Amino acid sequence: WRNASSSHDFCGRIGPMSRCMCGHDYGEHAWDKGRKKLRPPCGSCPCGGFRYVPRRPEEVGEYWLPRRRGFDVRLWRAKCKCGHGH
Repeated sequence: WRNASSSHDFCGRIGPMSRCMCGHDYGEHAWDKGRKKLRPPCGSCPCGGFRYVPRRPEEVGEYWLPRRRGFDVRLWRAKCKCGHGH
């Protein structure tokens, strides 16, 4: 995954509970019986393929946010190009 604003690469484990831009988990995306695709399509919506959404602000370079008083990481959502939280 690449952070568009800073062009830093992020290497992280993608597992069944990793979130997609469509709002569904990686485990809900369709798999082939043989070889796994890198971006499998979603089985619950017309999403074109899995697109990783970071779950923590540190993953997008906002390392200072969890240190702020009153900040709740459970309510934080990553912003996409359109500016909406996912």
